[in-house]
Amino acid sequence: MKLWILLTLPLLSSLASAATLATSTLTDSGSDVTTYNTWKGQSFTLGADALAGNIVSVTLKLEVVTSNSNLAVFIVAKVPGSGVPDLAQKFARLDQTSTLSGTLPQPVTFTLNSVASVTAIEPGDTYWLVLAVTAPDLEENNSSGLIRWHYAATQGQDPGAEPGWSVGTRVAESGTEGLNWSDSVQTPYLFEMTAVMVPEPATASLALPTVLLAFRRRRK
Repeated sequence: MKLWILLTLPLLSSLASAATLATSTLTDSGSDVTTYNTWKGQSFTLGADALAGNIVSVTLKLEVVTSNSNLAVFIVAKVPGSGVPDLAQKFARLDQTSTLSGTLPQPVTFTLNSVASVTAIEPGDTYWLVLAVTAPDLEENNSSGLIRWHYAATQGQDPGAEPGWSVGTRVAESGTEGLNWSDSVQTPYLFEMTAVMVPEPATASLALPTVLLAFRRRRK
């Protein structure tokens, strides 16, 4: 039994695949400010037939006018009914792992926080990508931070997204510390999100008889 488990785990993990959802090739049309007092969100949707996935990396087109060491990205559910971001249902936290050089808008990458728990997002629902300044930074002249997140001129997304994954038409804005969200139909923020897809149980199970058969043959 122990040998069967050891043989199976690498095979199952190899079935997972990486996928992206992005708006990074759309024409830049301006920016909105994010601070400790104003968080921003971008919606995205998984269709009913989409694969589940774990978000592992997000790159946003930002200008960091005043930096803040507490800049982070959250992947969250939507509040049932209203559809705005629900910070009580976090699927992942991603922390900034790259920095800007100069003052022009540039890609800034966030990757998984090794301490925070990570949960796969499931098909058939809408989710939110939230840019947040989680606390004031007393080392900065502007402790709230001032980050400009750029947005596109038109609705849409880059080609080649995972089937069933799509950029939503709604963006959202909150008050201080992510409270009191409101959403509206706007062109999307510029981002690139990478996910590791979770194999469907039926797909993963197809590999098991082969592995078990190989194990049995070695015992003869």
